Amino acid sequence: MTVFNAVMLAAFILDICLEPGQRIRIGETTLKMFVWSSDMLLMMMIASVAVYMAPNRMYHLVHVLDQLRQVSTELKINSSAGSERTKTITIVCIPLWAASILIADFYSFLGPLLDGKLWYIMCMYGPYYVGNLMGVLVLLQWSCAVLAVHAAVVAVNDELATLRRAKFELEPTTALEDLLRPPKSERNTLIDCFTKPAKSPGDSMTLSQAQATIRRLALTHERISELTRQLNASNGVFLMFVLMSTFIRLVLTPYYLLQRFDHDERILYELLLQINWSLFHVVTLLLTIEPCHWTQEQRERTQILLSQLIVHLAPKCERLSKELDQFAKQILLSNAKYMPLGVYALARPLMATILGGVTTYLVIIIQFQKISDQL
Repeated sequence: MTVFNAVMLAAFILDICLEPGQRIRIGETTLKMFVWSSDMLLMMMIASVAVYMAPNRMYHLVHVLDQLRQVSTELKINSSAGSERTKTITIVCIPLWAASILIADFYSFLGPLLDGKLWYIMCMYGPYYVGNLMGVLVLLQWSCAVLAVHAAVVAVNDELATLRRAKFELEPTTALEDLLRPPKSERNTLIDCFTKPAKSPGDSMTLSQAQATIRRLALTHERISELTRQLNASNGVFLMFVLMSTFIRLVLTPYYLLQRFDHDERILYELLLQINWSLFHVVTLLLTIEPCHWTQEQRERTQILLSQLIVHLAPKCERLSKELDQFAKQILLSNAKYMPLGVYALARPLMATILGGVTTYLVIIIQFQKISDQL
């Protein structure tokens, strides 16, 4: 990765030393130079973090997936074949789509230079495209890990919902109470089988079984919260640079499209390329934030289900009330969220903020460009 960064910096220096009309990626104005240098430096930081922190990140990822496998075994999570097929197709298609966009972008700059002597500078920018593809692969690792955590939280909520719907039976009585109790009247079992429906194993549960289930779910919830904190610690720096880069590129992609409108003979090619870039940046934003938002929604559902259990089950048994109270305190005190470096939570409000900022900065850049053209 050090060699890749050195080659890109050398290409940047060679590009800036050319005449303003011959520059490849930097452009003729100071604004274009600032735009390209910001994009390139952020990509270098993303690729460097992805490579240099890979051993530590992979160690934590393997540990997290191993812990999630144990949680899945305890909760008896069985993923459907359809969801696994969809996940596999997505993991395969997104890198292929990214690679096709990167190749098309590289050719859009290299094609006009093949007849001249400056094509080697564009080839030296090649590590920029390799670094982008590396960032996509690491981002897919993050999304898959978060979705695995989401599946575990969903399984916990399903068990809480089952506990909420269950009918509870009284605990077995002592021998003395059985002796003092009046004998039961004899019943015709043949008539009972027609008049009384049979109970399924999941319809009823004793209070002791409910207490053990709540304790087990509380321990599982704490383990999932710890795995969330580990994912934050191992991916925080990478996610910060990804969000910064996505924000800048969402601003720059329409700007690049406006700048290339003067190439009338290639306007359709440039239009399709920039539309694909815009869609890809939106998908990147969704892969980063949306799985985290889904997980947070399930955590909020856990709080709702637990509050319902406290209202309906706590009065029935003092021991059960204590378990529910401890579980509730645990959720309040150890409710981990996905927060890169503790700066902001990855949720849909952040996505709305980014898209609003993109609109604002895009208007500012376009106005600044018009003023620069008039001077």
